[in-house]
Amino acid sequence: MHGVVFAPLDSKSRVCVALSFMILSMLLLASPIVEEDEGGLRGVILAYALGGMATGIFEPNFLSCITPLGSSTKSLAILGIPIGISGLLIGGFFSMGPPLDMPATGVYSFVACFLTVAMGIMAFAIPGVPIQEGSAHKGLRRLVSDLRQFRAWLPQLWSYAFVFLLDMLVLSSVSPGVWLYIYDEATVMIRPQVSLATDSFLAIFNTFNMFGSVTGRWLSYHTSLRHPIVYTIFTGTGVLLMISSRYLQAPLLQCLATYFVMLGDGLIYGSVSRHIDENIPKEFNLTGISYWCVNGDIGAIIGTNSISTLRSYMIGN
Repeated sequence: MHGVVFAPLDSKSRVCVALSFMILSMLLLASPIVEEDEGGLRGVILAYALGGMATGIFEPNFLSCITPLGSSTKSLAILGIPIGISGLLIGGFFSMGPPLDMPATGVYSFVACFLTVAMGIMAFAIPGVPIQEGSAHKGLRRLVSDLRQFRAWLPQLWSYAFVFLLDMLVLSSVSPGVWLYIYDEATVMIRPQVSLATDSFLAIFNTFNMFGSVTGRWLSYHTSLRHPIVYTIFTGTGVLLMISSRYLQAPLLQCLATYFVMLGDGLIYGSVSRHIDENIPKEFNLTGISYWCVNGDIGAIIGTNSISTLRSYMIGN
């Protein structure tokens, strides 16, 4: 709905709006309101609502905004996503663990500062090259027009987007998903009489997570374009390793498992991005990317809501 609510704005301006929402979300989480018994929950809900809107607006508009800059630009840009996320997860978990023991509010404030820098880069360093548009309409009329012309873009895209839905379901439920709630003690038993602080273990876990995602996204633009269903073999391998690691009582095996899951994710993400740019008419670029992202959001919602069930299954209560 970003194309309807923010119809007067171009994709570049919408990206800045999204960053503003995320900055507000981080500042709200860093504020004292979330620590108050009465108002804290409302503050968290509002923060998550702002963060959700930011995510929904940012990704399709950012990807569409940089499409005219060429595949080389996009192949590098999509590498920044796992590097930024994993860099935050790795640095965040290390910072919250010993010896720094930084509070989570410090991490939120740190993110808000970097998002402000990102907004400046987006506004002043990224060229705003307009993309070809097939309709002169804006807002809801433009959306309706693109939906009426679905035969021009949907048949070539729906199966790619569905694979991404399944991919996001796996990511949100098991990588890291449920494992953040299984390893919720102060330490993780690596082997008999050898333990590691949970925050440190998760930092290592997220390092493998990052390398898998970066490798997959890089390969997706440096190999022949294939249907993303091919790459689900890596996702499936990772899931099997994760399940095995739990029953074998081998937590470090999960580091290899998340590498495979994220390798598959990176290949799937990059192949869908390439497919849209190379095979979907340019006038439907933003609509196609938005449809792809909505499928990912659906998978993520299903996966997130399955975490409690998976946790009960894995630990038996």
